[in-house]
Amino acid sequence: MDFSDLPADPSQLRRAVLKEIVGLAGLVMADPQRWHLPGPPARGPLPVGHLHPVPELFVQFAGATTLVAPGGALPLAAGQVLVVPPRLVHQEFPAASFANLIVKCDEHRCRYHLRYRRSGGEPCITVSDELHVPEVAALGGHLDQACHWRGNSDASVPGQESCKQAIGALLGVALLDLATACGRALAGSDPEQADDPVARCRAIVSAHAGDPDLSPSGIAKHCGCTTDHLTRQMRAAEGLGLAAYLRRERLRLAARLLGRPGWSVAEAARAAGFRDPGYFSRCWRLAHGKPPGAMGEMQAATRSTAVKR
Repeated sequence: MDFSDLPADPSQLRRAVLKEIVGLAGLVMADPQRWHLPGPPARGPLPVGHLHPVPELFVQFAGATTLVAPGGALPLAAGQVLVVPPRLVHQEFPAASFANLIVKCDEHRCRYHLRYRRSGGEPCITVSDELHVPEVAALGGHLDQACHWRGNSDASVPGQESCKQAIGALLGVALLDLATACGRALAGSDPEQADDPVARCRAIVSAHAGDPDLSPSGIAKHCGCTTDHLTRQMRAAEGLGLAAYLRRERLRLAARLLGRPGWSVAEAARAAGFRDPGYFSRCWRLAHGKPPGAMGEMQAATRSTAVKR
């Protein structure tokens, strides 16, 4: 597929992406040079960057992207895939021209988007979908297992070479899971929903709430309308303006993360798209009437009580 000339029709574009994913799956299984999987994050102060609570899959279709993490820089070339382990703080630096698919799975849903940039232009998101199909659970499970093997290869798979082969096979199967899920969703897609700015806004925020660069103006641009127009649309549909809706969804994401064992307030804030922990705390207090640390303490006490019983 020539990503310098993307199809304008969303259905045609999704079919083209689907074909690319299927073609890449076999290559990833056969060639360990086709995939990258950094080691798990080290504990300590959070470096500059962002993180996610689940594995993040990058499929590089064209151009290049460089991932920078505490372990160093990792270049990703066209025709390669990369899995970012959960909670690994990282930054992404795409080339002047690029196209990649970014996929995350959690809670039996898969969110993905196609991001690209033509030389001299701004990065654009041209497809942003959320899938709720049976294959999503298998896809998320395979990505989780690959990260587990990468972090515990001695205990999980005998021999480093065997570990590489096993991870490559898992990632290839994960790509086939993704292709099946996309194909199933494409068969049942609603073309009218793709033109609905409110539905598109919900999908974008659901997929990218954890991205600190996501802004009301950027969402409106991806929805093909002005910020003021989308704000009025969201207020009519959600009872909140665009900025308030984005903030609410980020706080909901942070609440889910704080309910998990081992998540600090700083990690949850960063993973929910808040660069400034002080601003996050102020927003949280405004919404809940207490500091965010209180929720983690309450969850920990609840778990402790359940164990004692």
